[in-house]
Amino acid sequence: AVLGKRAGSRVELRGSEVSSYSTLSHGALVQDSASLVVNNSSIATHGASSSGVRAETGAHVNLSDSHISSDGSAASTASTAVLHGLSGAEIEGEQLVVEAIGNYLSGIRADGAGSSVKLTASQIEVTGSGTVAEPSAAARAKDGGHIGLSGVGTSLSANGTYAHGLSVEGDGSSADVQDARIQVQGPRSIGVNVVNGANARVGGSEVLHSNSRTGGPAVVVDGAG
Repeated sequence: AVLGKRAGSRVELRGSEVSSYSTLSHGALVQDSASLVVNNSSIATHGASSSGVRAETGAHVNLSDSHISSDGSAASTASTAVLHGLSGAEIEGEQLVVEAIGNYLSGIRADGAGSSVKLTASQIEVTGSGTVAEPSAAARAKDGGHIGLSGVGTSLSANGTYAHGLSVEGDGSSADVQDARIQVQGPRSIGVNVVNGANARVGGSEVLHSNSRTGGPAVVVDGAG
């Protein structure tokens, strides 16, 4: 619905509403070192495998006081997130509500070296499932990506099978989470999942699993590194 492309280009949304309905139709797609600023706005996607905001190849996104949501499931081979940064892109935000409803759909996600998603005082809610190899998560970093979360009111909630609160996967992937409430509910879900050489720092936070009988552990650290 909104496209920013080419270095130096800049798109601003202030007091706006953006919706998309088709498969792979992102609310906003920012590429090639372009930038996007969103303030006091709503972005909603309803098509399969669609992100609210997708930033690629060095793009930069700044979001504030906004509601971003996606409610279309993805396939395990095309999993995505409401806020998805890839290939060196950076997404920053404060006082956001991020909602994901659908399988293989995370709340926020950073993929690849140099990619990052950093939010302050924001709420992330995920309802949907994944698999052991391709989980869903409120916040997810893969293949060298970085997640940063901090600030009063920060919360991560995930409800579904293999739906983790924070999942940091692979060598070079990292997360820094401070002053957050992380809550998961569902079979085989994990509050904080750090695997395959990834690293995470979680401080001043609460990690809760509300289904101790069928759920997974609150925290898992596994693999080399």
